[in-house]
Amino acid sequence: MMYDCWLKIYQSIIAFCFDYIQTHWLLSTMSNYYYIVSEMFDYPSHLHILNTTSTTVELQWNPVNCSLLNSSLSDYVVQYGSGLVTTTTINTNSTVSKYTITGLTPFTLYTFQVAGVCGEDNGGFSTAIRLMTSEDSEI
Repeated sequence: MMYDCWLKIYQSIIAFCFDYIQTHWLLSTMSNYYYIVSEMFDYPSHLHILNTTSTTVELQWNPVNCSLLNSSLSDYVVQYGSGLVTTTTINTNSTVSKYTITGLTPFTLYTFQVAGVCGEDNGGFSTAIRLMTSEDSEI
């Protein structure tokens, strides 16, 4: 029980620190081009975790509206990676705003982001969320 409490505190501190870095450091280094493009694309909002095990995560988000580009949503791109960087990109080949990632490593911190694909163009990525997978129960 105490372990779960400390794990949640750790996850909260890590998430706060990296959100702060992304918001205050990364955005300050962007060019004006970023701001122009960001107004054209809709970002998936409210990215959250529906279910999780030691090796899987089911993500869900609010749908993307591609009408600003006079286009329609063709699919979503999910990025994730262990630690703080998203190193793996998955094309979901679906317009459903939910996706399950399998093959994760137990007791590992992961970062997740998602973007809509309007026609042939990737939109902006959602705010990253982080999760530490649970320990493998078969020890």
